[in-house]
Amino acid sequence: NLDLVDEDDDRDGRPVVSGARAPAREALLQALRDVDEDGDGRASASEMSKFAWEKMRNLVNTDSDLEDWDQDQDGTVNWDELDSGLGFSEDGVDGATLDREKSKFTAADTSGDGVLDSSELRNFMWPEDAPHVAKTELEHHMATLDVDHDHAVSQDEFMDNMPGGDDELMTQFVQLDSDADGYIDEDELQHIVGAKHATDLEFLQLCQKYDTNRDGGLSSDEVADNYDRMSHDETVILHFGEPVGDDEDDEDTDTDGSQDWMDDDLFSDDGDSEVDTEADDEEGFSAQGDGAGVGSEE
Repeated sequence: NLDLVDEDDDRDGRPVVSGARAPAREALLQALRDVDEDGDGRASASEMSKFAWEKMRNLVNTDSDLEDWDQDQDGTVNWDELDSGLGFSEDGVDGATLDREKSKFTAADTSGDGVLDSSELRNFMWPEDAPHVAKTELEHHMATLDVDHDHAVSQDEFMDNMPGGDDELMTQFVQLDSDADGYIDEDELQHIVGAKHATDLEFLQLCQKYDTNRDGGLSSDEVADNYDRMSHDETVILHFGEPVGDDEDDEDTDTDGSQDWMDDDLFSDDGDSEVDTEADDEEGFSAQGDGAGVGSEE
């Protein structure tokens, strides 16, 4: 979701969404230095997506999820408990999506007892790690999208049968159609399985918004020039923001007391200090301004 958010944190005026405060300017610059793995002075969509994906994977604890969702306390989750925990019905997801998730549930339930234990729940949550669940999700996508049954998804089929706005769907289609033949075959469609595709798309759209010179990544100059907008961008806040703790003097914990979900050495700004807006304008992503990339040793 690339919507700009307007909710302000009462303490210092930086926007807050889903328990995360927009990063200070220097913190955002430092984060992008860190994700610039190839040291080319810009953070590409794939580099940012990889960073965000690894962070999200580290956050998910299926044992904890199971405990939270297991309403009858039998050590497993049935479909109704999973639906309630993930909010499918409550959020009013479309019928095709609900059918897909039910099919994934059945595939993940390898014991066939109608419930998911911890390992089965993890396979449901991360189908890209479970070939039998991934296969089910891929088959469902193909059956939904390949309306004329020619074993490929045309642009019209994709646009007509996938949820989302036209611009977002066109970006997705181009991304998936790796051979640019105007169709998405089954091998190409498998990249939509699981949640990583959505993360890839988020950062592809982020780059499209702020990569003003269209070189495939965000430089420090582009971040500096667009910081006001980026600090109100939901994707930036959720993936690069600072957690908002219940103790405003302690930024290392989330509201539930869990450990800071961003690296302390990346996000050390205390949120109250004045940020030097001149320091990084001309230095690319070199920490010392010497032209070295992020991957360089200091």
